[in-house]
Amino acid sequence: LLLLWIVCTKIAPQGLIVAGMGLAAGLILAMALLSTTKHSVHPDELSHFTALHYFSEHWLPPAIDDPAVIPSLSVYGSSYLSELDVTYPIAARVISPMIAFAGSEIMAARLFQGLLWSILCLCALHKKAWAIPLCVVLLSPQIWYVFSYFNGDAFPLFLTLIASLLLCDRDSGVHAYILGKRGFGSATLIFTLCLGLLLVSKLNYLPVIPGLLLWLAVLYLDLRWRELLAVLCSLVLVGFGVFARGLPSLTAWRGPMLLVALGML
Repeated sequence: LLLLWIVCTKIAPQGLIVAGMGLAAGLILAMALLSTTKHSVHPDELSHFTALHYFSEHWLPPAIDDPAVIPSLSVYGSSYLSELDVTYPIAARVISPMIAFAGSEIMAARLFQGLLWSILCLCALHKKAWAIPLCVVLLSPQIWYVFSYFNGDAFPLFLTLIASLLLCDRDSGVHAYILGKRGFGSATLIFTLCLGLLLVSKLNYLPVIPGLLLWLAVLYLDLRWRELLAVLCSLVLVGFGVFARGLPSLTAWRGPMLLVALGML
């Protein structure tokens, strides 16, 4: 019925995407405000929050034997503070003036996630070329659900979407800069900042960086299929070597190091 209504009314895709993201924004806000904060009702939210709380009082990551790390340890003995993730210090600085308004630090952290979604909504509203790639966030409730509670995925996902929509827009300053038609403007600055922050965000999003750069290479370096497949295979080997460090069977034979070396070749 929804598809039939869209065809009959001939609604513009941009308006439909903005409306869908606006509806999701209402659900995100409702879930953020109504879900309890007394105990964990979202995946690892309290573990993420303790890492955030550490950076509300510190500027630098902790030493491995710092007693302040103890509250962030999970039942498995791991802590998000042991990862190089810029999400927590940035969120801690942003929510600092919001705590008085939100009523609590964890609620301010949830509003920070909602703020990221609001920026994506404004991007979709601003330009049709930006709205089309952002329609991917409406494909599954799981995508926008990560913006309803504090976690380490929403911020790198936000960076990924911002960088992607700038590349999808052929009229953006990124393409103009590469072609030499324009100087290093705000769009190029935002794009490079997104890539730089993704380097120090959750490891799951590291493949996004070579993916976006490879996209640019295909557009402007005229890569042939043979070259493209070779690069993709190299990236798969390097990526598997990086993420396979936790596999004892491979680590014992220096498997990850060999995979990275093969990928670099």
